[in-house]
Order: sequence, then structure tokens, then C-alpha cells
Amino acid sequence: MTWEWDFDREGVHHGHYFQDDYEAAKRDFTVRSNLVPKGALFEPEQLTEIYRALAFVREQDETLSCGRDQELAELMDQVGGLLPPTTAST
Repeated sequence: MTWEWDFDREGVHHGHYFQDDYEAAKRDFTVRSNLVPKGALFEPEQLTEIYRALAFVREQDETLSCGRDQELAELMDQVGGLLPPTTAST
């Protein structure tokens, strides 16, 4: 859970409750504390689409060089590491 300041910023109240979703709590905290601009973070659905687009290019583009294919494979590993295990395989 992360907390919100009250109106006069002299205390905190309520909060942002995330139950067992630690990743969502970290994301909420980093955005609300201005550590990272919200626009700099990808939503999980966006990461899934990026992963799928990379996979599609690797499967369909017969003109990819071995080096470029390896770069895309590394990007897929990086993006896939940010997704729940079942999402990256679909």
C-alpha cells in the first residue's frame, strides 16, 4: 500500500491499496513520487504487444541478418522478463 497526502500536506490518509500486487505498488509509487514520468513506463498490455511484434518480425522477415535476429531475440528476452511467465509465451 502507498499513502496519499491530505489536503494541507500535513499528514497522510487512505492510500493506494494493491493487495499482493507488489509490482503495481512500485509503479504507483515511482510515478506519484515523480521518480519516473508516467509516459516513460509501458503498461503490461503494451509490453505484450511489443513482445508479439518482435516475435512476428523474427518469424516473418526472411531478410533479417543473423546479427539483427540476435538483437531482436535479446530485446524479446528483455521485454519478456518484464511480463508474467504465461504472457510472454502466448
